[in-house]
Amino acid sequence: MGLCPAKPTFPPKSSIKRNKATEFSQGPFGQTSKVPILVNLREVLLVQANTLEFLQQKLEDQTKGLMKKFRRDKSIFLLKKMRLYKNLSEDIQVEIERLENAILGKGVTTDDIQRIIKDAQELVNDLEEIIQLENPAKNKEDRKKIKASFNIMFKRHHIKDTDVYQSFAQIEAEVNEITLTTSSTFKKSDYSTQPSSQNFEE
Repeated sequence: MGLCPAKPTFPPKSSIKRNKATEFSQGPFGQTSKVPILVNLREVLLVQANTLEFLQQKLEDQTKGLMKKFRRDKSIFLLKKMRLYKNLSEDIQVEIERLENAILGKGVTTDDIQRIIKDAQELVNDLEEIIQLENPAKNKEDRKKIKASFNIMFKRHHIKDTDVYQSFAQIEAEVNEITLTTSSTFKKSDYSTQPSSQNFEE
């Protein structure tokens, strides 16, 4: 079973600018309208934003589980993934705003629209690659390849171990607090269920 919601469908990279079926009306700049392409890219990014939100929550739960087992290195790796997804979520919001302005023709030129389409398509492609990496690894070799791909992503987005130390400390404190509270509750409950001496008095 995959980790992510169903993948969205969108035009392949090679056809995003040459799809004649979507080029049917004259735009505000005297050229064939790109509005259908802009709308489609916006919808794809919205779906991918929801997917990243889902993945971030899943990673946070996994990280807490690993911290309980004192697996620091693996926890740091997952936190770096969370930071990557958070940064990409912010990038998505920026691109969606640019797409919406282009759809409405707010302060954009023909060159602006072409650049917006190019940037949005590149982000869609990057996100699709990352989402694919979240599929379960088939074997040890597959896991190594996935980890290597994420490490490349971390470098590309300038994410280092030190960038997530604060998040690590916060989640660690939360996990420790929950563990202590649970332990304390268990002890009190265990004590309260012990039979008192008066139960054995004649």
